[in-house]
Amino acid sequence: MEIRREVISYIGGIKDFEKVSPFELVDTLMVRDDLEEIISELNSEELRKVEEADNELKSKGELAHKHLMKIEYKTHKEPKENWWWHVGE
Repeated sequence: MEIRREVISYIGGIKDFEKVSPFELVDTLMVRDDLEEIISELNSEELRKVEEADNELKSKGELAHKHLMKIEYKTHKEPKENWWWHVGE
């Protein structure tokens, strides 16, 4: 079964995000926004992979927040229900 490119992109963006530009983390979180729009269309394997990446992001929440602050990204403009923008705050 083929995995959607958005899922692959999100997983790759979460893994070791602290080693790349904070702008790449912003791009990854934008992909997570896109995934939320189609979450009901994901198959069980894709959903499992997204949940695993979500859990990794949650476990690194403070680090993610600090990484975004390097570029002074204003997470307050993101909706609170999109929790991935607000981890570590």
